[in-house]
Amino acid sequence: MEDWQKELISTIETLQVEASIFIQELTETLEEVSQDFQTTFLTDLEALWQELFEFIDSNGDYPENSEFVNDFLNPKVEPSKENYPACLGCSHYHGRVYGQQILVCAMHPYGWTDETCPDWQKDSETP
Repeated sequence: MEDWQKELISTIETLQVEASIFIQELTETLEEVSQDFQTTFLTDLEALWQELFEFIDSNGDYPENSEFVNDFLNPKVEPSKENYPACLGCSHYHGRVYGQQILVCAMHPYGWTDETCPDWQKDSETP
């Protein structure tokens, strides 16, 4: 066998050993990351769900109108001069997010396009 063939075989064997070491180290690192993920993120998520279920249990039935549940599941987007200006101070404004979509109000689910809405009524809580 020629020298270059011996050197090629030696190089291939070295690459096999190095690849095996790399795969072993990668596997150990992934196991550590997985363990860290389980102990931090999943633990926090479990605590959040536990808190939510305890809240629900302490109030009897599922509190559909609960401010906590609404804010958690369906956050509210307040109208501003940039977003939904026709809705500022309107009693009909709903502004809760459902999935990826905001329900502005029952009459105009996507909001009013002009600055003055024909269905606008003063909100009794607005000064």
